[in-house]
Amino acid sequence: MTGRDGDLATFEGHRARLLALAYRMLGDVGRAEDVVQEAWVRWSGR
Repeated sequence: MTGRDGDLATFEGHRARLLALAYRMLGDVGRAEDVVQEAWVRWSGR
């Protein structure tokens, strides 16, 4: 597994929890998914 694959696996392991938290904060599934996707983009580009 490469570093990027490991990063993706780690992120995917937390994705459901992040999505639930974002949904509770925003009250909209679409916006919550956008926020989680943006978090991945920022985190993977570090």
